[in-house]
Amino acid sequence: MIRSSVLLRLGTCLCAYPHTFVAQTGGSVSFDIVRQVASPVIDGWSAKIFADAGCTGAVQPGAAVLYPPAVPTTVTAGKNVCVVLQLFVPGHALDGYRNDASVQANFTFTNALPGLTASYVVHDTTTVSAVALELKKEVRNVSKGGPFGLSNDARSGETLEYRITYTNNGATPISGLTVNDATPVYTSFAGSQEDTTPATLTACTKRTPANPAPAPAVACITTQSAGGAGPMDWKFVGQLAPGGTGAVRFKVTVN
Repeated sequence: MIRSSVLLRLGTCLCAYPHTFVAQTGGSVSFDIVRQVASPVIDGWSAKIFADAGCTGAVQPGAAVLYPPAVPTTVTAGKNVCVVLQLFVPGHALDGYRNDASVQANFTFTNALPGLTASYVVHDTTTVSAVALELKKEVRNVSKGGPFGLSNDARSGETLEYRITYTNNGATPISGLTVNDATPVYTSFAGSQEDTTPATLTACTKRTPANPAPAPAVACITTQSAGGAGPMDWKFVGQLAPGGTGAVRFKVTVN
């Protein structure tokens, strides 16, 4: 089970969650939204799943709709099937309103006697916020090389690097900036660092699986030992000015 989350600015209508299904054997896969919970309950949330043939991480013009209704896709071992969940946020959703969508991949094995199926679920959580801070998370496979993107795949023993970019899209400075994340399931911590930090943020400290609370935070430039899993945070001193942007990075090894 994997959970992804987006903090959506008030007034935004659409958000997208890219996902990649990696077939380990031959068969067919279809996708659906098995559960969608709004808190508080309001009308107007709706979602579709689109094919992402180029694995771009975004809904492309003319993309095929894979749900609704569920459309099966035939796959062979090792094939990647990239999809994007597109969520429509109602205009009357207020600050703090949220939606949790459970996206399920249903796999039917080829030539299995008796018939064999499997299901895999991810949770995409959207929270509406009046705060002007935008966060963007990207990933790349360090072991294979290549650029950062919105999705990637890796085998056991390979290293993934994540980059979280923060931007102040508002008209006033943001103080007390903290970026939070956690190591994904089935991975272990392999290091973290600052990327680019605007001059208006004068200091940065972090906690990772190498120094979990109640251990003291360390400077973000500190090199730490690999191993462990769990939450991480980067805390900044100073203000993120309007239009200001920066990033942090961390690496994990796939178990």
